[in-house]
Amino acid sequence: GNVRCPWLLLSLAMVLAADFNLQWATAQTAPSGDQRRIVHESWTFKEGAPEEPTAFAQTADGYLWVGSPAGLFRFDGVRFELFRSPFGDSLPSTSVSTLLAAKDGLWVGYEFGGFSFLKNGRVKNFAESTSSVTGFAQDEHGIIWAASNTGPSRSGLWRFDGSSWQRIGAEWNVPERAVAHVGFDRDGILWVLTGFSGPEAPTQLHFLAPGDRRFQKAADNLFVLGFTRDADGKVLTTREKSRSDVLSSVEMEVPLPAYPILRKQSAQIVDRANTVWVIS
Repeated sequence: GNVRCPWLLLSLAMVLAADFNLQWATAQTAPSGDQRRIVHESWTFKEGAPEEPTAFAQTADGYLWVGSPAGLFRFDGVRFELFRSPFGDSLPSTSVSTLLAAKDGLWVGYEFGGFSFLKNGRVKNFAESTSSVTGFAQDEHGIIWAASNTGPSRSGLWRFDGSSWQRIGAEWNVPERAVAHVGFDRDGILWVLTGFSGPEAPTQLHFLAPGDRRFQKAADNLFVLGFTRDADGKVLTTREKSRSDVLSSVEMEVPLPAYPILRKQSAQIVDRANTVWVIS
């Protein structure tokens, strides 16, 4: 059966993953139709859930995919199953760092570099010499972008053109340095935080407007955790600089079309009812 788990609750499960179990609460309508009840469910390694989960994604068929140091797992709402291709295809690594449910399949990034694409049980591996893959983003045309953040000669921003991956560099006006976070907003602007993830390390903010082929540097020396995302994984932005807490006192290097709402001391996301959820 299909998994009935909104993106918000999957994100909360990622935060709870430090306890080595997966759990979420779903609101269900009571038989009377005028009240709601909360159902809490939890899965640990005793029920087959992977320990130390690192990434979550839900594909269009309803399956929940969980990445972990022990491999890639698929959850159907009842049981967890270590992924094995029915065609004998194999993944290049068991250490999964990030996942993306794309329009046509599932992208997998690995802790020690490289990509895989899964579709209908088939696996296509890309052995590009990336460093640890920290995140994916997909634009409205289906182009996939990826971030990697360790190793001076292999980190940076990567782009998949439909057949192969290319490392993006000077020709796109992107510094060849670690990339902590990458994501699109609702207007199709691609936002990138270069540097290492964490509030103790300085990062730079860059953006690419739709149709452009050169990034612009927006700000320097930001000490942030990352972007605030909505229920579909889009980067949240505001038209008023004063409403962006982190950027309100930062001098911009160029005029911005919008101001991304950055996370500084907590993890926060916004659900489809525009409710903000914060985990300190």
